[in-house]
Amino acid sequence: MRRTPGLRVRPVPELGTCIVYTPASPRLHKLNPTAWLALELVDGRPSPVIEAEFLVRTTARLSNAAARRLLTDAVTMLLAAGIVEDMGETHHDD
Repeated sequence: MRRTPGLRVRPVPELGTCIVYTPASPRLHKLNPTAWLALELVDGRPSPVIEAEFLVRTTARLSNAAARRLLTDAVTMLLAAGIVEDMGETHHDD
């Protein structure tokens, strides 16, 4: 999974949000902190790595199950909005 090319991303930490512009289907999206964190973690790494990093950052306040549900919901929303794209899982034997 990776960010969709061409995005404009503007963090607004003082408001606890991040604004994302998707030029392919022109729209502004206001991300909540969970979706913002998910977007920051989606950088081409495999989904299990993204999930592990999300759990490290959230399970002090949430159970693993609750954190996984939040991540799934956030990624689903990011995909539907065209903010991230699924590249399929690729495995390398490097």
